[in-house]
Amino acid sequence: MSTRYLSFQYELLDDTNTFKKKLYNVESCSISYKFLSQLKSSATIVMDDDSSIDYLKDRIKVYMTLNKVKTALGVFMLCSPSRNITGTKKTRNITAYSLLQMLLDDKVTTRYTAVVGTNVVNEVKRLIGSNNSYNITDSSKTLNSEFNYEIGTSKLEIINDLLASINYTSLWVDKDGVFKAEPYVLPTDRIHIKTYEDNEASIILPDMVDELDLFNVPNVFVRYTNNLDVATPLSFTYTNDNADSPTSTVNRGRSIVDAQSVEATDLITLQAIAKKDAYESNSKFSHLNFETAIDPDVMNLYMPNVWIKVGDINAKYTITAITFKCAVGQQAKVESRKVVAI
Repeated sequence: MSTRYLSFQYELLDDTNTFKKKLYNVESCSISYKFLSQLKSSATIVMDDDSSIDYLKDRIKVYMTLNKVKTALGVFMLCSPSRNITGTKKTRNITAYSLLQMLLDDKVTTRYTAVVGTNVVNEVKRLIGSNNSYNITDSSKTLNSEFNYEIGTSKLEIINDLLASINYTSLWVDKDGVFKAEPYVLPTDRIHIKTYEDNEASIILPDMVDELDLFNVPNVFVRYTNNLDVATPLSFTYTNDNADSPTSTVNRGRSIVDAQSVEATDLITLQAIAKKDAYESNSKFSHLNFETAIDPDVMNLYMPNVWIKVGDINAKYTITAITFKCAVGQQAKVESRKVVAI
């Protein structure tokens, strides 16, 4: 295996993500990407106290450099900067979160209404705010029913509900601090970005946990709308009758029905939502936990697909979580779901 030259760097940014200075006082840092969680990422940072840092507004950007190639690992808000004093040494133990924390904290102060005909993506951009950087795939889809929320609802909740109504991914932030969302694509239709193999050139470690849980996984998915503004509410039923799927109606010999009311702008979107829910429900039954060397190839992507060929495992998986310490010699703990056909 080739030699890996790895190091980590830290920068202080202001509240517009503008560079202020390099940081040389970080003692330790751990990063966690949990793509299925609301905030997607967080970090725990221990650093020598620095009076020039505005802990209520400034941000820290983390990088890794592997074999002279520098990769951003995220921009983090300094949410809980506790101060410890031991003799003459002063340190800060900081719990930091992705920039999504801003939209979770920012709540509507009056009853929120998005009226029929509102362009969904434009409304999402408006809620994110022009003072933040975003890259949201444009869409012409508009609301066919009103969206109403009570005072105190977070903007993040509203944004994610709006995005779901047009079958987009939930809002996330890339490693440079840019808000992103795009049309949801089934993992079966996405390519894998790399292959982990059980050979001397691989950076995957041999100890893996493959878990299987088939109990009560639905195979019939009914999705419908309750739009009072639409004369005929939308409805669609997706049946998993794929003979290659162990949870299908064919292999179970019976139907397990999951029926839910959802928001959808049109029938095509409703059909896509039903298939997405069917996929996500079935993908949960097989997940794989493993460790690798810290790998920049998967760090700047949202739920990337990888192919794993280790032992008797030879299949595509979607990474759902990565946790690691920013230090030489450390490994990343990875959680993934098997990509299944439905």
